[in-house]
Amino acid sequence: MSQELLRKLSNIVQVGTVTETKSDEGLALARVNILGRVTDFLPIVMISNSFMKVWMPVQVNEQVLVVSPFGEANSGFIIPSVYHKSNKEPEGSTSKNAIFQIGQVKFVCDGETVTVESKNFKLDREGNLTVTGRITDTLGDLTGHEHSVKDHSTAVSRG
Repeated sequence: MSQELLRKLSNIVQVGTVTETKSDEGLALARVNILGRVTDFLPIVMISNSFMKVWMPVQVNEQVLVVSPFGEANSGFIIPSVYHKSNKEPEGSTSKNAIFQIGQVKFVCDGETVTVESKNFKLDREGNLTVTGRITDTLGDLTGHEHSVKDHSTAVSRG
């Protein structure tokens, strides 16, 4: 087997660390250090199609995979986020739930309910909000609680 073929085979999938990021004309791009060599800016794989897009930006020093289908690292793409010692899976992860953690906000989905864990959770909604079931806060049950607010006045809190 020739040296060139061995080089290309060894470049097909490599683990590296992000050194720089940028977004150019709607493309998520990053440079990756692989064994001391930094790649050109490569596109980052994200979940996307014609009706849904997910944006999870990679960070400098994050461990990623670089996939180069033809063995040329500078023409490959990045698969983000390899779990390792300094980037562990979210606390509470099991095979029965999905967890999305963004900073200190954690969304836990168990197939039936979604729980949001955050010290400073805020829900902004323009328009109507319909809730089926009980609404409670630290002061008790809010089911059936109503305010009659007109002319953009502010209702007095019950606390």
